[in-house]
Amino acid sequence: MLVKNIVKVFKYEFLALARVLALIYAIIPALSLIIGIFFRLAADKESSFFDAIFRSSTLEYVFFFLIQLFCITVAVTTLLGLSRRFRVGMFGNEAYLNWTLPVSINEHLCARLLSSVAWLFIYLFAGLLSVILFSLCFIDKIIADWNFSWTFIEDSFGCPALAFFPLAFFSIFTSLLLFVLFVYMINCIGFLAKKKSLLVQVLSVIGCIFLVNYIGVNVAIPLIRDVFYKIPFFYTFTLGLSVTNLIYSAICYGVCYLVLRYRLNLS
Repeated sequence: MLVKNIVKVFKYEFLALARVLALIYAIIPALSLIIGIFFRLAADKESSFFDAIFRSSTLEYVFFFLIQLFCITVAVTTLLGLSRRFRVGMFGNEAYLNWTLPVSINEHLCARLLSSVAWLFIYLFAGLLSVILFSLCFIDKIIADWNFSWTFIEDSFGCPALAFFPLAFFSIFTSLLLFVLFVYMINCIGFLAKKKSLLVQVLSVIGCIFLVNYIGVNVAIPLIRDVFYKIPFFYTFTLGLSVTNLIYSAICYGVCYLVLRYRLNLS
């Protein structure tokens, strides 16, 4: 029953976010491909890949700047969309219906969390796809300029490719998990404040950032250095980051659960 309820809520939340995010995510790789074709047509046939990119005209840089600006706009839209869906679903007009469903607080949180993380991964995939499509416009120059080898990863990061990708993926996953739960927690704190919710949310963000930086500098970094000092830096960084993210995620989740469990009053 637990998994069934999570899947149902997940589908609803995922589709609700799709109405806002799907189209703009599809535009990112399309714009990248168009700009890549434009750069390629304007590039000198004899120039290398980096010459074609970094020695372009002012107009080409304007196009490049516009797609970066669009990606930032999409990131902000994603943040606001995730925040709004949680706020509307847990505290807004939809909350009256949601809390009458035979779904527990943990099921609500897990389903919304998975939906938000899934869309963040889609955003990262859209960004990666845009880089690939842009690079395909210069595939012959890239092949001529760069002789890639899997030993490049081991030489650069001190770990084999088979370990690099799972560790990198897990650290990214835990980072996205923390990001979403932090957004949820700030919304829950704002809900407690009622009339001055925006001010309280801003102060909460500033306070949390200060506290996390203080703990990181004085506790987390020395502890990670002492525990993982015998292994390569990449292992230290990814494992330390993942563990730290999971601890902070558990705290954010606990705050959200307590607010929804004991202080929820929609009247």
